[in-house]
Amino acid sequence: MDLLTEVKKLEGRSLLTLDRRRKFTVKEVLDTKVVIETSTDKSRVIPWDSIQESWEQLERIGEITRIEIRKFYSNFNPAYVAVILASVPEVSHSIRPITLRFRKDGKQ
Repeated sequence: MDLLTEVKKLEGRSLLTLDRRRKFTVKEVLDTKVVIETSTDKSRVIPWDSIQESWEQLERIGEITRIEIRKFYSNFNPAYVAVILASVPEVSHSIRPITLRFRKDGKQ
């Protein structure tokens, strides 16, 4: 499974943050960044590395929390990174605390 290919499928889609359900739109997905537009019509750029590195931990360990995403990979955009990763078919999530889980079989 190629993460970039999966994330590119989100271009043009509106998503909701996992906990607070705040709407944002994935405007552009490049191999260096993901550009989103928040519910307040502000553009934000998420470096691809923060998504990729979060994914690598998720895939390697089997889970990652939003707190870990913020602490180690994306200090300013952890809620958006979490939703992007939760959109991958092999990933399920729980809300309190926000935790993503990787399943190789793709079952939620």
